[in-house]
Amino acid sequence: MEEMLYHYTKLETFLIHILPQKELLFSRMGTSRDPNEYKSLSRYSYTTDENETTKFNDFREALEKYKFNSKFLCFSMENHKGNQNPRHEFDRLRMWDQYGDGNNGICLGFSKDKLISTFTSMKSKYSRQEYEFFNDPINYLNFAKEWHAINAYEVVKDYAPPPYIEKYLSDKRKRDFLFFSKDENYGDENEFRLLILTQKDNCTIKISITESLSEIIIGDNLPTSFWETYMPLIKSIFPDVNVFQMKWNYGIVQRVPY
Repeated sequence: MEEMLYHYTKLETFLIHILPQKELLFSRMGTSRDPNEYKSLSRYSYTTDENETTKFNDFREALEKYKFNSKFLCFSMENHKGNQNPRHEFDRLRMWDQYGDGNNGICLGFSKDKLISTFTSMKSKYSRQEYEFFNDPINYLNFAKEWHAINAYEVVKDYAPPPYIEKYLSDKRKRDFLFFSKDENYGDENEFRLLILTQKDNCTIKISITESLSEIIIGDNLPTSFWETYMPLIKSIFPDVNVFQMKWNYGIVQRVPY
């Protein structure tokens, strides 16, 4: 069975941007609503050595650029392991409420393999010195225990001489902690992330969904007039994509085909 990824969005975003362009726009990490992602990391192991302080400040400045300017796209994974009554990612009420504009939005279903293939093929268009491509599931941690900080002494000791940041981020464990980790409170999102590491703050990056889009699922709260107005347009742009509408009725969920 083909593994699917799901992306929730507002109706306006779908109609104005995604549908006509057949692309998804990567967001900048600094615009995340997760404070562990949009705020600077703290440091510990302070030193009075002026040389070490200078080294670490150079490192921190470079890391800030990566942390806030890197691009990411979020999807929900199907996760049925050990669950006797599995739920599909497209019928998650909380996700529809928060990311699907209160059931007035859209959920897009993608072939995971085809989406990753498209993402990987994008590498050839970008300089390897300025952009690095990664994709992985998010690790969910108790940040109160993990203490999300950087050891300044470790940086200047283990990653000298320059460039400190490139050496630091080449360590998968550290890179994953910075860019593929969220607090366990987000755990029910089952997030899979596409990440483009970059320091550039003025770049716009999009990914084509022509090959990978498999399903378009319309929110329960959208009226019948939506079907009458927009369905011919949707089918003309994505003729081979399955279109559904969610229907909730006191705990019973149906995905009604168009």
